[in-house]
Amino acid sequence: MQARRPATRRTARRGFTLIELLVVISIIATLMALLLPAIQNAREAARRTECLNNQRNIATAMIGWATAHKNQLPAYGYWKNTGGVNLPDRSWVVELLPYMDQQGVYDRWVANDLASNDVAIGGPYSFAVLSCPDDNTAFQVPGALSYVVNAGFGDSVGDGTAMSPLGGTDHDYRSEALDWNASGGATIPDDSFDTTITRATGVFWAEYEDVGAGASERASANLGRMYDGTSNTIMLSENLFAGTDLVNSVGNVWASPEHRNCTFIAPVELGTATPSLVYDSAATTDGFKILTGQETLAFPNASKNSGTEGNTPYPTSLHPGIVVVAFCDGTVRTLNDSIDESVYLRLMTPDGTRLRGAFAVETPLSDTDF
Repeated sequence: MQARRPATRRTARRGFTLIELLVVISIIATLMALLLPAIQNAREAARRTECLNNQRNIATAMIGWATAHKNQLPAYGYWKNTGGVNLPDRSWVVELLPYMDQQGVYDRWVANDLASNDVAIGGPYSFAVLSCPDDNTAFQVPGALSYVVNAGFGDSVGDGTAMSPLGGTDHDYRSEALDWNASGGATIPDDSFDTTITRATGVFWAEYEDVGAGASERASANLGRMYDGTSNTIMLSENLFAGTDLVNSVGNVWASPEHRNCTFIAPVELGTATPSLVYDSAATTDGFKILTGQETLAFPNASKNSGTEGNTPYPTSLHPGIVVVAFCDGTVRTLNDSIDESVYLRLMTPDGTRLRGAFAVETPLSDTDF
């Protein structure tokens, strides 16, 4: 009788084959490639929303300050007369501290020069509302600042030199060399017309205290007298390079009144004929052109890859394709990188459409201009 062979027992297969493993890896890689951009977009949306909320809170505080001061906005910087010379005292941020739930810090402020104030309050504080989460040089950095105010047109970026004869800032409507009525005086500005028009190009200006009659006037715009409308005039913008005061050597501090730290400007020079507020990129006829050397820097996000800390007072942001701005009516919007340059310049001026004799004026903006 033939013996029966026992059935061989098949061993169970363990693990994956190489092909199966490669298929799983490729599926995971595909899912990650799909999910990571979505996660990054969600994070950027959250950071953008936080930035919008920060500016909305600052704009609300600014309007609250103005309401308590007969609709007059604060100066972008205050300069205190000490020994016959204007020394830096404080920026617009200090003025808003009580309206941003920081009354304690405001009460500890000592009305002296900027460096003494910095020491008096125990060093620069870090306030989340003052910095954009996309701004790596400012977010959660003590004393840093991401948001700046609209200080209008100027004839230069500014080099920190004192305004003659009493010192102070080098960006001021009283001293900008813009000859609006083409009077051709030896010293510009050579008349009150020049200073009046220059003042009308911006919302915030410097203010000097205790330096003689008229010097302490409220220089900034009044919310109730904006001829272009508060909804058509920019109040605040982002600036990635607002963090360091190079002039007063106080490092990162939101209290600096230096215009390159707490404002943004439009650096312009006059055209070759009758001046006007109409932007003229060639500047071969009438109107303005952007200051030589600043053409590729002055507009929204144009300088974000080439700016330097404390020396680039223009709107810049790391939000893709946009800059977040607040308008004088308290609304917060985004400006596209590709905004028409003439529209942007007109959004800066609160009184550009006001008739002033034979002077050429801007065409009022409409909703379709944005």
